[in-house]
Amino acid sequence: MTLLRAILVASLASCLSASSVSAQPMQIVPPAAQTKPPAPVMHTAPEKKAPKRPTAKRPDAPAVVKTEPVTPPPVDPAQNQTTALRPSLPATGPQPDIAFGAYQRGEYLAAFKEASRRASEQGDPVAMTLIGDLYANGYGVPKDEKK
Repeated sequence: MTLLRAILVASLASCLSASSVSAQPMQIVPPAAQTKPPAPVMHTAPEKKAPKRPTAKRPDAPAVVKTEPVTPPPVDPAQNQTTALRPSLPATGPQPDIAFGAYQRGEYLAAFKEASRRASEQGDPVAMTLIGDLYANGYGVPKDEKK
């Protein structure tokens, strides 16, 4: 604060001493209103311009693109909404594990239902392991370490 005060006092003193020497009043003009003298114009030889490259013309209106109508594939009457939405899988490849997919999505009750069905009908050890994990963590069923 004292440095700022010293600078203001020094600038005020210099202004007072300068105005006492000159008899004319000082005109203060903001920097935005000050005009610079025009820059001197230098005459030089004209530059050689590079040849113009052809450019694509842009029309004012968008171009109309004609397309042929798209016909949907014929609908199989045997497909209902559920089978139409399910992706078709090749018959030779491994079948997806529906119970584990439901488990990964956090649908624990659906996973428990599907795994219980497979464990009781087929004796599937993977489904039994999934049921054990559901019981061990308490996902969708009461937590029970023994089951």
